[in-house]
Amino acid sequence: MQKSLEYVDKVVLVFSPACSEAKLLRVKLLLAVKDYSSVISEAGYILKEDENNLEALLLRGRAYYYLADHDVATKHYQKGLRLDPEHSQLKKAYFGLKNLLKKTKNADDNASKGKLRVSVEDYRAALALDPDHLAHNVHLHLGLCKVLVKLGRGKDAITSCNEALNINEELLEALVQRGEAKLIVEDWEGAVEDLKSAAEKSPQDMSIREALMKAEKALKMSKRRDWYKILGVSKTASVSEIKRAYKKLALQWHPDKNVDNREEAEAKFRDIAAAYEVLGDDDKRSRYDRGEDIEDMGMGGGGGGNPFSSGGQQFSFHFDGGFPGGGFDGGFPGGVDFNSIFDLGTS
Repeated sequence: MQKSLEYVDKVVLVFSPACSEAKLLRVKLLLAVKDYSSVISEAGYILKEDENNLEALLLRGRAYYYLADHDVATKHYQKGLRLDPEHSQLKKAYFGLKNLLKKTKNADDNASKGKLRVSVEDYRAALALDPDHLAHNVHLHLGLCKVLVKLGRGKDAITSCNEALNINEELLEALVQRGEAKLIVEDWEGAVEDLKSAAEKSPQDMSIREALMKAEKALKMSKRRDWYKILGVSKTASVSEIKRAYKKLALQWHPDKNVDNREEAEAKFRDIAAAYEVLGDDDKRSRYDRGEDIEDMGMGGGGGGNPFSSGGQQFSFHFDGGFPGGGFDGGFPGGVDFNSIFDLGTS
């Protein structure tokens, strides 16, 4: 296409500078290579010579259309259709634009009214009308991403935000929404990266800073020990369920019962004890669920160092449960008496 444009410039228009067909051909080639500003200026020269040139009106209207200046594009199409109501290309361009704007408005309206699933279909229908209309589609992709985030469809939302950012990598809102979408799919590091980048671009935006803080907290929480998983209970487990799980696992992994894999047993035994220390205490459990750093208070198992120490104080317990080998004697977080696991009962 670029070579054809060069040929028209260097050959055709050199020998026939006044040829209207050659000028229109040049404008068509400029439109094909997406040089919309040049289309507007070149078609404008043609219209100064002949204000009723339908081809020039069509081409100039399309350039404004692809720049998302839809009002001006509409005026060009309407003027051409007043001159020739049956002009097929002008009719197609005009009604195509009307349809696009209608579907876009439906999508935006349904999104604002909370009709999220309907708006998803509207946005997708609008995007299907003209995949090449990037200046307009960037906003459709962004609108779709925002709705998908609200619906909790993180993976689809990321795809839509990526489409928007591929068109305009500086689109701040798309970056923020992609960060929110990554939180949904539990890509904590990706969410922090996007939201940190957005915060750097707009340091005064408190909503972005709040979203970043939420992402950083989620990332931090993702790296801490999951005491519920260690005890094999749900986050809604009752006190009695936690006690039963603790008793069962502590007996299963007591080092004196695992002489062949004593190191593994001791490690699991420590984790089980540390998990019960947190989840077996209402106050610590509540603070853990809120995301507070229980480990920073000296809890075992999550912060490195000696998992049996707390605040520099060494806790110990003595178990004499009839296991072969004389019983396990070791530091125990929180001063929990392991003998008590036999007295926990099931309630």
